[in-house]
Amino acid sequence: MKDIKELLQLFVSDPDAWQDWSKTPFRIIDKVYATDRHVLVIIPAELAPEVEDLKDYKPENVLKVIPELGPVIKTITAKDILTALKSVPTIREDQECKACKGDGEVEWEFIHDGERYREDFECPLSDGEGSFPDEDGKMIPDPDKCITIGMASFAPKYIKKLYQLCQFFDLAEIDLISQRSEDSPSLFSKDDISLLIMPVLEKESVHTIK
Repeated sequence: MKDIKELLQLFVSDPDAWQDWSKTPFRIIDKVYATDRHVLVIIPAELAPEVEDLKDYKPENVLKVIPELGPVIKTITAKDILTALKSVPTIREDQECKACKGDGEVEWEFIHDGERYREDFECPLSDGEGSFPDEDGKMIPDPDKCITIGMASFAPKYIKKLYQLCQFFDLAEIDLISQRSEDSPSLFSKDDISLLIMPVLEKESVHTIK
């Protein structure tokens, strides 16, 4: 049996990065939302009745980023999405620097005459990169590549979420219904299931979904 809770967890923020309203799914009126600030999934509230109302954040700040529904711009199939994902080359995942926890910066402290001074500087262990090459790392889609749909390009990890959404709800296809420009968020929707995705810029596109 499919678990809607597991699906929604794919879209929330990493709690290590954001300790706020975006780390859990939430409800606004008759819809349930989950976001990591790059993607926003929207489903009917009756599909996830245990999700509670949004707290500690204004609902209008969420709703205002969602474009109005318009005519279908493009219909793409789940099969086309999977083909696009398979076209993305893979690389070995780097090992996160334990000193800076991937931030690339560390806080230095200096004490003089009883005064304590703190400042953020480039991590000396990772040279500001936040990670190290890892020959034993797992294979992941190359983060420097992207997939193009319409005018915009998207990180493969978010196109994967679009595919997972289609799989969960048995959607053979999904419609692109809003895409104002190459740098604006794009809204995909079908049967009252929607996903808003932020594009990426200055990445090499390895596949275009036509």
